[in-house]
Amino acid sequence: MALSRTEQFLSDLNREGYLVGSGQRIESHTAAILGRYRDLYSLAAVKEAQFSLDGSNGDERRRHLFLFQEMAQHFVNSETQELADQIETSMLQSKVSFDGEEIPYRMASLRLARTDDRAARLRLGEKIQATNRELAPRFAEKWRKNYRLVRDLGYANYTAMQAQTKEFDLDRVRDIARRLLDATEAEYRRGLERAARERLKVPVAEVTRHDLAYLFRGAEHDALFPTNRLMEALRLTLDGMGIDLAALPNVIVDTEPRATKSPRAFCSPVRVPDEVYLVIKPNGGHHDFEAFFHEAGHALHFGLTDATLPFEFKFLGDYSITETHAFLMEHLVKDAAWLRARLDVGAPEAFLDFCRFIEIYMVRRYATKILYETRLHAEMDPGSAGVLYREMFRANLQVEHPPENALIDLDEGLYAVSYLNAWILEAMLRSRLRDRFGRQWFARREAGSHLRSLWTRGQSDDLAGFLAACGEMELRLEPLVSLLLTPWR
Repeated sequence: MALSRTEQFLSDLNREGYLVGSGQRIESHTAAILGRYRDLYSLAAVKEAQFSLDGSNGDERRRHLFLFQEMAQHFVNSETQELADQIETSMLQSKVSFDGEEIPYRMASLRLARTDDRAARLRLGEKIQATNRELAPRFAEKWRKNYRLVRDLGYANYTAMQAQTKEFDLDRVRDIARRLLDATEAEYRRGLERAARERLKVPVAEVTRHDLAYLFRGAEHDALFPTNRLMEALRLTLDGMGIDLAALPNVIVDTEPRATKSPRAFCSPVRVPDEVYLVIKPNGGHHDFEAFFHEAGHALHFGLTDATLPFEFKFLGDYSITETHAFLMEHLVKDAAWLRARLDVGAPEAFLDFCRFIEIYMVRRYATKILYETRLHAEMDPGSAGVLYREMFRANLQVEHPPENALIDLDEGLYAVSYLNAWILEAMLRSRLRDRFGRQWFARREAGSHLRSLWTRGQSDDLAGFLAACGEMELRLEPLVSLLLTPWR
């Protein structure tokens, strides 16, 4: 079936993301793609999409809403894509000089996480930060231009634009972030102090972000996660749920070890559901399994989406929905029953304690990102970002965060809100799966059928609709907080 021009536009963008991220291209040409379709997200087109939204209801309104959200974001980025391509190309081609070796910038963080000697680790970290300091002015230029276009759309600021176009309650989102920070603070402080003392051998006040990268690498757990069992573990897991990955030729697994391939696993839904790429560059350890299963959750969601849905319900929508499916798969790798059944891990307790601390850190990090990004984007002053970033992340994570990272460590469209919603939704969904199908729900075909029924809905639901499909009435923090504060056994 021929694609509509708008769907072809989104497909072309995702294909470019796949080719660059998978290391098949060393230059990004996203700006050229955007140039070919500029009429789709011009100011007039965005205003027209908003007009269509205002006069619709039900499914039609959700379609118009999702399209309006997407095109408004493209309009805001319309004058910065060439700069964004330059930044991306620079990051692909930059090298970090360290101890006589030229390390690709994108691979330097992986090397840092594997560097046992702390003095060497801090030296390499400073080399990475030197590159970040060179990149920072270009990020500042990008955000200044984005902010100007936000005003052209008629919004007071970038935060207001995201809250209004995505129809979320900004005060409620911030309140949830603060409540999660309050609920996990004591447990996080205990975990960080223990890790500093037992693993890093330094006072907690001296822990750096580079130390955390090394700590979270968790090399002591590598033996539990042999790389040669990565695909087998996914296949066995899906088989247990009655899902045959080999019968899904539309889900294409890319494990080729290309030099410039992104070290981060990703999923690229080029044509939903017909052409979905699941990409990973294995580097060893638990991160490979967690990232691969996370992206497999995305791939299954997109790959099993009902092909008859309108494209807005396949490509667009509330991204907390697809992130929920991704987190559900990822958290299997941190589940005691799954570890015993699928990787033959006899005593997973130490690994699970390690994972729970990282999970608390990540939830706190994204709660902090929400508070930081909503404030920064409300003020729309890139010059203030460094001080704000350093103060807020230091206060909530107890670790220094270099100010030059303030604009690099930003996600487009306040995506941190989607992540935090997804953590909450996934905890609720996982709790229901356990109650209905048992601790080994991943080995039940009935559970697989239930998940298929959710995946086939694609991105058609808003938050309320997805909650209803899961048998819930509203977001509840209790399942997530309970998971974070209770030892995983």
